[in-house]
Amino acid sequence: MSGAAAGLPPWQLALRRMRHNRATLLFAVLFCVLVGLALAAPLWAHIAGTGGPSRNHLADTIVVDGQRRDVVSEDRIPIGPTWRSAYFLGADGNGRDVAVRLLYGARNSHHRARPRRHFDAGLLARGAREPLPRL
Repeated sequence: MSGAAAGLPPWQLALRRMRHNRATLLFAVLFCVLVGLALAAPLWAHIAGTGGPSRNHLADTIVVDGQRRDVVSEDRIPIGPTWRSAYFLGADGNGRDVAVRLLYGARNSHHRARPRRHFDAGLLARGAREPLPRL
């Protein structure tokens, strides 16, 4: 280790190493994009026009390639991926937009994990000062 790097905090050393690893940078960017998409779930639901993740569209229709199609057919077969804003990944058996449900699920996971991360960080900080009790 060089003399200049010896006095740097651990996070700066980690960032310095990460800058030279392209795979790490690629996946860090991918992670940020996925978190951004998850946080923008309500915006995507509004743009898609399908409402929230629990709104059913059993009797609705959608125009795909100039043809009007049922979201859920009379045989209870949901529409497949349209690769457009509405029903981008298709619909489930109740006519709910799969992409909207997926993004809301990721968003809920992110929001539920936040208090746990703070709790774990507090335990780690406490553990640096004193040992954790055995359970």
